[in-house]
Amino acid sequence: MATRPCTYSTWPEISMTNAIKAVEEEGLTVRLAAELYGIPKSTLYDRIRGNVQHGTKPGPVPYLTKEEEVILAKFLIKCSQIGFPRTVSEVLALVKQTIQSKGLSDVSISYGWWQKFCSRHSELSLRTAVPLSLSRAMATDNSVIQKYFDILEDTLKENSLFNNPTRIFNCDETGLPLNPKSLKVVSGRGAKNVSQITGEGKSQITVLACTCAAGVPLPPFVIFDRKTFNDQLMVGEIPGTLYGSSPNGWIS
Repeated sequence: MATRPCTYSTWPEISMTNAIKAVEEEGLTVRLAAELYGIPKSTLYDRIRGNVQHGTKPGPVPYLTKEEEVILAKFLIKCSQIGFPRTVSEVLALVKQTIQSKGLSDVSISYGWWQKFCSRHSELSLRTAVPLSLSRAMATDNSVIQKYFDILEDTLKENSLFNNPTRIFNCDETGLPLNPKSLKVVSGRGAKNVSQITGEGKSQITVLACTCAAGVPLPPFVIFDRKTFNDQLMVGEIPGTLYGSSPNGWIS
């Protein structure tokens, strides 16, 4: 496994010693001494001020520059906001691909790198994603919701239903996945209801509920994931419940 190269301390230590002596004993400026002995001015200045102790081993070159880390953090938050959040393993694979493009091959990016990356970017955190189909994600757009209520208001006016709640019904379905599996994904810190857009074809049981504005419910309608219906599935259910089946348990 390759290790990150170290590009620091490319000068002989004797040059550093002579440069410090030239400044402290001979009165040369830091700039002139650095140029004379081939040492970066900032490094020489830090050594003279005691910011860096003699014999300190330099750390490895960072995998990503500060600018690249900022871009990555913004990218991960944006992915989460649009419904396609990334898992930690996907982030590590992306970082590995980036540093390989710089010519450093066979590098293993550990979870420890991720932890340090998060400590430097406190705006990131891990959340459990809620699977959400693309059609539902599009329906949560503010313009779509506003248009729905505009149409609903026009419909109630046209049919004189504003003061007749027993004739106003609303129904909605909820899916109960048969193989739920939500992963931890990267999101912005403090984000709520993180969704992950998925396909429409996963098997589940669907329950359709309906009630009127006066508070009177209708019996639920349950759709099972099967081709043929088994009467044993009705044992212990709410009286009056309706049943159906579809290949994947969705309303088709």
